[in-house]
Amino acid sequence: MTDEPAELVAHIQSRALAEHPGPASDPLRLLADRRREAGTFLDEIVRCPPYFQSQPEHVQLGVAAEIVVGAIQLIGRARRGGTSATLHLVDGAFHAGGRGTDLASLITRLRAAWTPAQAAAMTEYYGDTLQAFLDYAAEHTR
Repeated sequence: MTDEPAELVAHIQSRALAEHPGPASDPLRLLADRRREAGTFLDEIVRCPPYFQSQPEHVQLGVAAEIVVGAIQLIGRARRGGTSATLHLVDGAFHAGGRGTDLASLITRLRAAWTPAQAAAMTEYYGDTLQAFLDYAAEHTR
């Protein structure tokens, strides 16, 4: 989740850049706005109870994206090596419904957050393997 410093910084930076995109006619103000956003978001993250379900939406979806892309890359390595690949989700938290933080719900929410251009790029990059995750989510979302 956000236990690793590099991941925490990535979530914070992503939020600051999304909320205050560049370029800007006043770069110093843009940097100040990003710094303020980063500080506010860091406070929001660290003040939450230490449970995934209590994390901000942006963090939950970022973690879901990391899981999906990491799994896609792992499956891709197996396929390129000529090995068939089956992914088994063995942690019960992946399947625990009711709070919207099971993997199927997270994938569904992540997909809904994509712009059409982002969805097209993801499909272009990850093709059938991404579609398998989307199909899983559609089948298992409550």
